[in-house]
Amino acid sequence: MANFYRAYWDACAWIALINQEPTHHNTLRDIYEKAFCGVDLMIGDGARKLLRQYPALNKPQDAIHVMTALYHNLDVMHTFDPARQLQSV
Repeated sequence: MANFYRAYWDACAWIALINQEPTHHNTLRDIYEKAFCGVDLMIGDGARKLLRQYPALNKPQDAIHVMTALYHNLDVMHTFDPARQLQSV
């Protein structure tokens, strides 16, 4: 049986895929072809609470990214945005 992990991409990863950025496109395309995504009202509500509790998130979009990752209990969150990269916890 193959090993799978659950991941969430922020906007930078999506843009790299769409723009076919040479350094990331092949890897992202392979992951995308195997992925399934969904949106839920609970994500929005949870993101709003996160943003209020952690103002350092700064933008609603970032809170949505983090809440989606938490909601789906993801193993990793991919970002190529240096301002948003955090140390592993």
